Amino acid sequence: MDNVKSSSSLVAKVISLVVIAVLSSLCLVGLSGCAGPSPTEVTQQFLDGIKNNDTESIQEVYGGDTSTMLSAWQEDATSEEDSTAVSSQEMQDLYQNTLMPKLREFDYEVSNEQINGDTATVDVTITTYAVGDAFSSFLSDYMNQAVTLAFSGASEDDLTVLAESILNSKINSMEKSYTDTVTISLTKSDNTWKVDTLQEDGEVEDALLGGLLTIINSYGEVYDSGE
Repeated sequence: MDNVKSSSSLVAKVISLVVIAVLSSLCLVGLSGCAGPSPTEVTQQFLDGIKNNDTESIQEVYGGDTSTMLSAWQEDATSEEDSTAVSSQEMQDLYQNTLMPKLREFDYEVSNEQINGDTATVDVTITTYAVGDAFSSFLSDYMNQAVTLAFSGASEDDLTVLAESILNSKINSMEKSYTDTVTISLTKSDNTWKVDTLQEDGEVEDALLGGLLTIINSYGEVYDSGE
C-alpha cells in the first residue's frame, strides 16, 4: 500500500511542478515602467509578451506581482520527502522543451473594449492546446497503470519512469482545440493603462494554460486526501 500511496503523492507533485514551471516561464512578474495608449493595445502587448517570452514588454504593462504566489507553489512542490522523483532532468526537459513552446503558440482575439473612467475591461478569446484534457488523460492512465505496478512491487523510480513516458505521450499528442473567452481588467494611473493583477488560479491564467487549472482544482481534493 505504501507504493500505491507513493503513486498518488507522485501525481500531486507532478501537478505542482507543472504549474510552477509553466507560470514561472510565462514571466508574470512585477510592474516597472510605462506603456500602451489604449486598453486594447496594452492587452495586446501583455499577451504578445507572454507569447514571445518578452519579460521587459510584460513588465511595462502589467500591474501585478506573482512572486509570492510562485514561492508558495514552490514550497508546496518541494515539501515532500521524495520530491526528487518529479524533479528529474527528463521531466524538466519535458516541461521546458515540449510543453512551454506549445503554450506560447496560443492565438488570441481582442474585442469589446469598455472604458469607465480610470478602469477598463477587454474581452480576449484565447485558442491554445488542450493542456487540461491532456493532463486529465495522463492522470487517469497513470493511476490505472501505477496501481498495478505498485502492487507488483515496482519502485518509485519505476513509477517515475512510467509518469514521464505517459506525460510525454499526452503532451506530444495535444491538439490546439481549447478555446475560452475571458475578461482582462485594466486600471489607468498617471494617464497610463496597466493590466490589473491576475487572480491566482483565475480564468485568464486557466485559459492561457489550456484549462489546466480547472483540471488541477478538480483533482486537488482527491490527491490532498491521499498524502
